Amino acid sequence: KINFGILKYEYSQGDHFKAIEGLKNLIQIEKRRDPVWYITLGKWQKEIAEREGTLNNGEYKEIISHFEKATEIDEKNNLAWHYYALANYEASKFLEGGAISAKREAKLKSNEEYIMYVVFAVKGLIQSISLGEQDVTKTLQDTLRLLKLWFKHGSVTEIDKIIKNGFDIVGIEVW
Repeated sequence: KINFGILKYEYSQGDHFKAIEGLKNLIQIEKRRDPVWYITLGKWQKEIAEREGTLNNGEYKEIISHFEKATEIDEKNNLAWHYYALANYEASKFLEGGAISAKREAKLKSNEEYIMYVVFAVKGLIQSISLGEQDVTKTLQDTLRLLKLWFKHGSVTEIDKIIKNGFDIVGIEVW
């Protein structure tokens, strides 16, 4: 806890790279796994990549892996699922590359990597919403993202199936 606190302080003081490397080292040497460490690492790496203009597909994959690890450590962690879903959602938007023509959209739907991001975003959003449904205001953005993906990609069999199964997981009051 003390080491993590020091790293958070270093990051807040602008020593971003030192804090990120320190957190990576902490994760490697500590036997106890804390999902907050992985969530923080993913958030920090994304923030730095956005600031430096280096956020690309490779960066997204690494960032997503941190959030995914947090969901593996604690499957009931709403925040881990939220960030995992959000990173996949944003990675899919990154691959879209802005305005999409009908021809480009058809090409994207055949891109396995793009569909993978959408599938993982949908799965993550459903988990995030189901775990956080006690406070609907906190899950509203995730619900809207899920609906947007459903309307846009509902014709993809795998995505449609995941969303329909999600109806059993997410409480009716959310819809």
